[in-house]
Amino acid sequence: MARYLFCAVSTDATPDLRGWNGEGAPLSLVAAGAIAGVVGTVDDLRYGGETLARATRDLSELAPYAKAHQDVVQYVFERAGAVVPIAFGSLHHTDEDVRRSLEEQSARLTGLLRRFRNTHEWGLRLARRRARVAVAAGEPGAGAAYLASRRAELRGELDAETQRAAAELDGALGAASRERRVLAQAIGDLVLRVAYLVPASEADAVKRIVLERGVDLERLGLGAELSGPWPPYSFVDVAADEGSR
Repeated sequence: MARYLFCAVSTDATPDLRGWNGEGAPLSLVAAGAIAGVVGTVDDLRYGGETLARATRDLSELAPYAKAHQDVVQYVFERAGAVVPIAFGSLHHTDEDVRRSLEEQSARLTGLLRRFRNTHEWGLRLARRRARVAVAAGEPGAGAAYLASRRAELRGELDAETQRAAAELDGALGAASRERRVLAQAIGDLVLRVAYLVPASEADAVKRIVLERGVDLERLGLGAELSGPWPPYSFVDVAADEGSR
């Protein structure tokens, strides 16, 4: 058996882990100064060496491992004031090995826990739902107009009205957030894919911002998908100055 490190929390506000009965159960805490690692016991034959390495090369094999990891992090996230997800596959022989790993990352983890306290990650995906055509079907040139419009969309070209709506939505969500991170550039039907680090107190405001713009976005042929709250996966490897607005 091996010890698997899922995430880190602050020792001054450790979560109650007794209710967890999934992968790694029972979960326990390994303290290293002001940081505590959330650790579970896993089968080293299933997780160790070539088995896990092979899974990382095949998405179908990797999926159950990734889900198990994320389920634990989500469970802790819902019970702690701040959580730092640890990279997938952090396997150790003993709790002492876990402690040494946490000590080596102490400065980084302490800074992240401070940044993440009482925050949630929310994700926005803004995409075209249909091609917008300037002329009605049946009018002369309608087919050519449709094709020209669709080619422009596939090249990632946005008209001024769509750019305005996307910028206003992103700006409003950014104003309600501590940090933002662009996850993907506009391409094809994708207009925006951004993660926001949102104070827990602003969660309702973030949802309201998207809902209030729904009619306008629909008129432009756009659909907005807001997801969350999540642990701050998208901000773990982002320096504080990079995430600022």
